[in-house]
Amino acid sequence: YDELDEARYGDKEIILRGATPLLFLYEGELWFPTLYFLLENPETKRRVTIDMGGVKAVSGGANVMAPGVVACDEEVKKGEGVWVAEERYGRALAVGIALMERDEMVVGRQGVAVKNIHHVGDKIWEIKED
Repeated sequence: YDELDEARYGDKEIILRGATPLLFLYEGELWFPTLYFLLENPETKRRVTIDMGGVKAVSGGANVMAPGVVACDEEVKKGEGVWVAEERYGRALAVGIALMERDEMVVGRQGVAVKNIHHVGDKIWEIKED
């Protein structure tokens, strides 16, 4: 196994394996997996799956709207970290915080379901590119 390093990039604390960011500290309180970690570990729990119509917006940093949610792991709870995948291939698009309980996302289907805190092309994603 490669050694893990802790680094600071701007206002973000990151855990790296080589040049790959694996975890990031959100608002100085909670560690979240990066998209790189999730792409390597797609079996990670607390997945929210969205329809293909929301992929472009969520990949670009938009929050996840409940009408676009097509499935949700049982472990998803309001206020906790989740990751967002697209329905076709199950690939990770974003990491966020659930703003409603699982049942509200898949049954209620109104409002913002997930606050997007990390997505493809953001500063955390670009760390590996540097």
